[in-house]
Amino acid sequence: MKIMSELMRFNVLLFVGGTAISIMTFIAYSLIGIDAEKYLWTSFIFTLIFIYVLYKRKGWGKGYVVRKAAWVSISVIILFILVIPDRSPTHLHTVKYMYSYGFPFPFLTLYGDNNGSSFFISNLFSGVSSWVMNTQIFANFIVFYFVFYLLLNIRERKARNLDLKTG
Repeated sequence: MKIMSELMRFNVLLFVGGTAISIMTFIAYSLIGIDAEKYLWTSFIFTLIFIYVLYKRKGWGKGYVVRKAAWVSISVIILFILVIPDRSPTHLHTVKYMYSYGFPFPFLTLYGDNNGSSFFISNLFSGVSSWVMNTQIFANFIVFYFVFYLLLNIRERKARNLDLKTG
């Protein structure tokens, strides 16, 4: 259950901190004279750096996460985005198409100007006009994390039982 509290803390920091940093970067870019909406994605990078520094300074998250299960979960999420195609693209307007990716919960949506392929990589390089990532990525992470955490525990128990029988 400690992983759930850490994930909730990360969610709150990501969305509250992300909103605050987005407002600050929008104001800063507007004052400088840069098209703020065009470069607002940089606020997401600033938010991730802010969260990383905050976690390092406060010492949060140490010992709560089984790193092997977490990295395998993240790798599987990325692999499923690349391998599993969108079931059917949604035709939004005369020239806008929407592709949703993620398994078991779709969390990444690409908006394109042309009817491309249903695979992520080919759509990424064929004229994506915008993209949206929602919070269902955390639900995917929780599902895969607990599956791999349980598999690691089962494997560890079998190894201990085998050592007890042979030793």
